[in-house]
Amino acid sequence: QRGTMVSSPTTGVYVTTPEVLAAWTAQGGNSGWLGAPLTPTISNTAEGWTYQWFTNGLIMHTAATGAQAMSRPMHSAWAAQGNGTGPLGYPTGATTSDGSGGTTQTFQRGTIRISAGGTVTIQ
Repeated sequence: QRGTMVSSPTTGVYVTTPEVLAAWTAQGGNSGWLGAPLTPTISNTAEGWTYQWFTNGLIMHTAATGAQAMSRPMHSAWAAQGNGTGPLGYPTGATTSDGSGGTTQTFQRGTIRISAGGTVTIQ
């Protein structure tokens, strides 16, 4: 009822929430781009968020935005803007390829683009 055990032979067994599990499964689970779980889900009920780290990124969940997959470089760019309490708010979509080697992710109040060369643009 409160979670599901997810595991990887290389990283171990962790508890995850149904929302994070659904987003991780949608990204391919252990064999997807996020890779294996590295932590259990971590929640802050006062601020209303939950997240879980995986080999190549994390999944961030809020009731308002749902569970969204985020790459490590995207997380670094978002954290530099203040995370969910910053001007961008929480992610509203997963990190996606922009077709030219870069990535894009939408947030409640903006978008982060990271070029193939690593240049971060906030819009």
